[in-house]
Amino acid sequence: MLSFKEFEIQDVKLMGNYILDHPYFLCDYNSKLVFLWRDYYKTKVAYDENYCYIMLTFNENEIKFLPPLGNKFVLDGVKKLIEYTDFYNIKLRFTCCDFKYKNEIESLHLDIVFLKEIGYENYIYDLEKLSTYKGKEYKGKRNLVNNFKNTYPTHKYISLNKNDYDLVEQFLDLWYQKRIDDDLMLIHERDVIKDCFNHFDELDIKANAILIDDKIIALAIGTVYNHIICEHVEKALTEYVGAYQAICMYFSESSLKYAKYMNKEEDLNIKGLRDAKISYNPLYIIDNYNSI
Repeated sequence: MLSFKEFEIQDVKLMGNYILDHPYFLCDYNSKLVFLWRDYYKTKVAYDENYCYIMLTFNENEIKFLPPLGNKFVLDGVKKLIEYTDFYNIKLRFTCCDFKYKNEIESLHLDIVFLKEIGYENYIYDLEKLSTYKGKEYKGKRNLVNNFKNTYPTHKYISLNKNDYDLVEQFLDLWYQKRIDDDLMLIHERDVIKDCFNHFDELDIKANAILIDDKIIALAIGTVYNHIICEHVEKALTEYVGAYQAICMYFSESSLKYAKYMNKEEDLNIKGLRDAKISYNPLYIIDNYNSI
């Protein structure tokens, strides 16, 4: 029977081996992101010769599983999860299934019903297009960036390293002060950002910022998996008009050396966030399914 354990830093590479060179677009299959959110979801992991199994906890006691990750059809992996959940009297629920996994699991006729998780679609972009904003569909963003450059001609775009968290924290103090309130996910997001710098080298974090007067006014943080830069953080101070469009363009350009696509993750069913993501003209919007 499967034996689950806490997800630790060494599991980033181990899990990554199971998804290596496979066409997984959902950010939920990025082992680095799984590690960064391990405390929030009380993440546990198990392995066998064919699959990596991830167990997550929602709302304190609701257990869900990622689909078995590996390069084989899911049948044998699902059988092992059935054995595990039957033994511990847990209902087998899946989360973060793309269309491929949804179809594979449904084909097993196991009385598992999937629903599309509205707000958790992943937005996939062509990095080359984001790095230049060429074309009429990007005219508005191009104009905003040009105005930003003209308004702040001395701004700097820099790469960050693990020693730069104090500078980042000053920026986060300003960004979060009007937003957190009692939003537990936003509160934990800040912990995740700090963890990015605590494990900067192990996770191969890509972090960049725009500075004005030696202070960060826009920030982007991501990790790479399977030729995709998964952008976990994109924040800017809105009083600097065009800063969001500029950090996106700059970060895309600097990511071209190690990725072909960008995943801007989900919109959390927030209309403004959804509209913003759509305005960057995604190549694909990947649906995300949970079982009930």
